[in-house]
Amino acid sequence: MNSAPIAQLLFDYQALRRTQAGSDLPEMRAAGLQLQQHRHAQSEALWAAFSAYAPEQGWLKFQSQQLAFSNGLPSPAPAWGALLQAEAVTADGLSLAVHRLPGGDWTLIEKRHLDVGELLCDQLDHLAHDPRFGALRYRRYWTLDPELGPVQTTACFLGFQPNDTQGA
Repeated sequence: MNSAPIAQLLFDYQALRRTQAGSDLPEMRAAGLQLQQHRHAQSEALWAAFSAYAPEQGWLKFQSQQLAFSNGLPSPAPAWGALLQAEAVTADGLSLAVHRLPGGDWTLIEKRHLDVGELLCDQLDHLAHDPRFGALRYRRYWTLDPELGPVQTTACFLGFQPNDTQGA
């Protein structure tokens, strides 16, 4: 892929961001992303693989329970059922995503940020379901499509950003 159009887009974006002082345009930079997918047919194998990464923060959605966690992965209760979806981050910044596939299997995706590459990235925060955790912080990755322009390709969970009103 020719990185000249990405470099030009980044240059133009940064110029626009400077002229829009006080706007909410996030900082954007060039980056790369390394993805690895692992497919699991059994929920027990998925949980074993997911927990082996020792995620520090994230959220989990089971059949009968949804929760966020910080300071390490909780042990699931049998009544929660199977894990359906999750996003987490490890101590070294590896982003993990779990998705249930239409056929009944699960995919566990590792997403590792690279400082160089032919993508653009920015960061943003979303409100968390549980306000005690503050905001969900994500890094979005963009590619340049010749017909559509910048297109978001994926997002990686980075952890929780505590809000300023915690404990107030």
